[in-house]
This record gives sequence, structure tokens and C-alpha cells, in this order.
Amino acid sequence: MELAEAYYQQAGYAMLQLKYEKAKKLYEAAVELQPNNTIYLNETGYVNRTLGKYSVAKEYYAKALELDKLAHGENHPNIARFYNNLGAVSHLLGNYLVAKEYYEKALAIDKSIHGENDKTVAIRYNNLGSVTQSMGDYSSAKIYYEKALAIDKSIYGDNHTKIGIRYNNLGSVIKAIGHYPLAKEYFEKALVIDKSIYGENHPKIAVDYNNLGAITQSMGDYSQAKEYYAKALAIDKSIHGETHPKIATRYNNLGAVAKAIGDYSQAKEYYEEALAIDKLFHGENHPSIAIRYSNLGSVTIAIGDYLTAKEYYEKAFLLDNIF
Repeated sequence: MELAEAYYQQAGYAMLQLKYEKAKKLYEAAVELQPNNTIYLNETGYVNRTLGKYSVAKEYYAKALELDKLAHGENHPNIARFYNNLGAVSHLLGNYLVAKEYYEKALAIDKSIHGENDKTVAIRYNNLGSVTQSMGDYSSAKIYYEKALAIDKSIYGDNHTKIGIRYNNLGSVIKAIGHYPLAKEYFEKALVIDKSIYGENHPKIAVDYNNLGAITQSMGDYSQAKEYYAKALAIDKSIHGETHPKIATRYNNLGAVAKAIGDYSQAKEYYEEALAIDKLFHGENHPSIAIRYSNLGSVTIAIGDYLTAKEYYEKAFLLDNIF
């Protein structure tokens, strides 16, 4: 038992240093010694999720949920947490309806325990905003995000990492609605808050730069967008290495802005990089793969390679029909 706890503590320290592979090995060692310890299971699920191994993470979360249901029943904070985590990996796997159901279960439990004005309830609202946004229900997403922001401001004030997250998410959904200047303001607020807390080389800063790249791209400022995307890519490579779903996203975004300025060969290279990484993590049947094929189809049409473009679009169409 003492050795398992030692592994767990060392893993937590490795996570703080962003050494995720080391943390994964240590958490797995703790679980091997105590396979029914739901804390260890949860953290092992989390580190696998951080590394992009979503199906593996889901297995750990599901086992933890069943064990804690036996110990605590249905209406307990631990159960809400595991429903939330299962929602998160289901969302990442592209199973949006399943994710929404998990998030709603988590919210109902936490509201019954904590009431409305609680930091955990804010997290549940935020996650519901995220999945409804993924489903294209932007008005519902905006309402959920605004509820999360209001709760967190009442608890933390204006300069807190949680507020940065809420600003980013509101910026994202407002961008989807088409209100670009307002969205950019939210993204800039998030960057200022996050830099004051984390400095420059942190995953949250990469997200902020990526979001600013996206909004400046939408506003037609492609050179500025490229600069933001490149900053996001550099930070994420320093943290995650060359092959991670986040790196695929950064390459995809650089491909989009390269295509917008007419550099089609460069765009194609970026899209191919993104596809290769996503295939490595998700296999052939995942919504992100359909997006990558569609983007490659678009740029190969621009190049004039119509037969190849047709093949890419057909692959994207087949995957879209699955999801």
C-alpha cells in the first residue's frame, strides 16, 4: 500500500512538470498494486486522456464509476465526477449525444448536493456548453457558458484561470455565431489572464494563441493568424512532442491559413501532417479524420489534382455518414 501511494505521489509531481509519459507509468504502477483504488484509476484515466489515449482513459473511468457506485450509491460527488470524466472522453471520441447525457447526469447530482452557486456546478455548465457547441447548438452553448462565467466570477473574481477558460469558451461560441470583434475581445482577455498566471510556455497559452489565430483568420488577417498558430504549435511541440492530437489541430489550422493566402503546396503538407497524426491516435473511423480528408480534398482541387481530390472527398463522405 505504501509503495502504491509513493508511485501515486511521484506521478502527481511528474504531472506538475508536464512529464505525462512518466506520470502514466507511475499511475499504472499504482493501479497494478491497488486495482480497486478509484483515485488511482481516475488519475490514470486522466493522464491517458491528456496523452490523447481516449479509449484507454474511458476504460479506467468506467471501472472507477462502477466501484464507487457500489461504495456510495448514485447520488454522491464521486459519481458526478466519473460521469463528467466519461462525458469528457466520449466528447473527445466524437460521441456527442453520449457525452451530453453523462454531463447532464453529473450536473443533476452536483446541483442536488451543492446548489446552483458552486464551482463544480460551473464546471458542469461549461462542459455542457462545450458539447452542445460541438453539436451545433450555439444558443444553448452560449447560455451554459454564461452561467459558468457568472458562477466563477462570484467565487474567484476577475483574474483567475477559471475566468480565462470561460472567456475562451464564450469567444469560441460567439465566433461560431459570427460576432468576430466581440469574440476576439474575449480571447484577448483570456490570454492576458493566462499569461499573468502561467507565463508563456504552457498548454493554456497555446490554446489562447490558437483561438486568436482562428478569429484573426475569420476576420481576414491571415499574416496575424499564421503568427498566432505558429506560436501555438511551438508551445505544444515543446510539451507534447511531434505526435499528439493537439499537434494535428495546429497543423490543420496552419494548413487552413496557408490555403487562404494561396500557398496550396504548403497547405497540403500541413493537412497531410494532421491526417497522419490523427490516424495514429484515432484510427480511420473518427470525425477528425473526415475533416482532414475534406481539407485535403479542398486543397488538391485548388492545386488542380481533381482525381485525388475526389478520392479524399469520397473518404470524408463515407466517414460523415457514420457519424
